[in-house]
Amino acid sequence: DAGTAAEVAQAWQALRSRLLALATDGPPAEPAASFAQHTRLVEELRQLSLLNGSRSTLMVDPMPVSHHLSDLLIVSLPSAMETVAQSRGLGAGLLARGEATPAQRAQVLGLAGQMRRELVDLDTLLALHGRAAGGNLQAWTAGRASLSGLAEQLGRLFTADPLPGGSGEFFDTATGTLAQLQGLANEAAVALRAQLAMQQRQIERWLLLQGGLSLAAVGLLAYLLLALHVSFQASLRALR
Repeated sequence: DAGTAAEVAQAWQALRSRLLALATDGPPAEPAASFAQHTRLVEELRQLSLLNGSRSTLMVDPMPVSHHLSDLLIVSLPSAMETVAQSRGLGAGLLARGEATPAQRAQVLGLAGQMRRELVDLDTLLALHGRAAGGNLQAWTAGRASLSGLAEQLGRLFTADPLPGGSGEFFDTATGTLAQLQGLANEAAVALRAQLAMQQRQIERWLLLQGGLSLAAVGLLAYLLLALHVSFQASLRALR
């Protein structure tokens, strides 16, 4: 409704101004501050996506296929992609420097563990979608292998002492994983649009059927009333 659209539009305008400011002024010169600013903006985008999904009722769609696709696009994939992006930025920076404190190693290994958990969540969600839709999204095969491989690579690199280097190669690997997940998101978005269009056609057919049944019911009621009137008139004539 109008109130829902206004709420989402207001949230978007506030976020848009901050994104434009970043594009115009550039990020902070200090790497940690720049990383933190980008992370905050990504989280704001994720929250806006959740608001839009909730207000549009996509998140509570009773149809399993569209519900699972909405969950994938609004919740699961953005979270996994942000984990990969954080791992890429933090991991490549530490590898380029050639050293990491125990706390920094723990942070990167924590991201690797989060990546593995998100992979399990995606596996479960896409299996549910596959059963409901009669087939799975094709991009998940390559996306799953890439995400799993990146998590394992993080584990190897940041348990080694000293750090082995190879920041450029790691950055490229993580970028490839992001591209695979983006491809999965694109395929899911196309599938969701097709599913919603099919559901709309089904609703339109149902409304037409209901309209036809209503007309038939009105016609039957009119016939019964006419029959009752004729019968009543005949009874009156018989009494005379």
